[in-house]
Amino acid sequence: MSDLLVKASKLAVGVMAVSLSAFGAARAQEFAPGVNCEGLSCTNDSDEPYVASGVTYCLTNPANTPPMPGQQPTAPTPYTNAMSVVVNPHSTMTLTPICRGGDSMTGAAITGVAPGSALPPSGSGG
Repeated sequence: MSDLLVKASKLAVGVMAVSLSAFGAARAQEFAPGVNCEGLSCTNDSDEPYVASGVTYCLTNPANTPPMPGQQPTAPTPYTNAMSVVVNPHSTMTLTPICRGGDSMTGAAITGVAPGSALPPSGSGG
């Protein structure tokens, strides 16, 4: 089982290196007229708010879940966390990737941008 953990850890390090190097190679992409994203930052040059959405790729840290007595430790397991941010008109915002405490981030990406008109109205109804 320890061979499996070592192999999974090496895989995680390899995936992380590939994902992080991909961040450096990112180029600006226009998701909507006037809304451009590069890396995890989006710039909104339009007159309307937009919601930028993305995903964080994570890998569990087996040390976070000690095995039950008499059982072998578990191998790292991949999972994803959604993230989003409102990018107001004529501003720039950055999505914040996050994994559970102690887990490793193996990558993150913006998955899309939607008009802010899809947001529920703020404030109270009276």
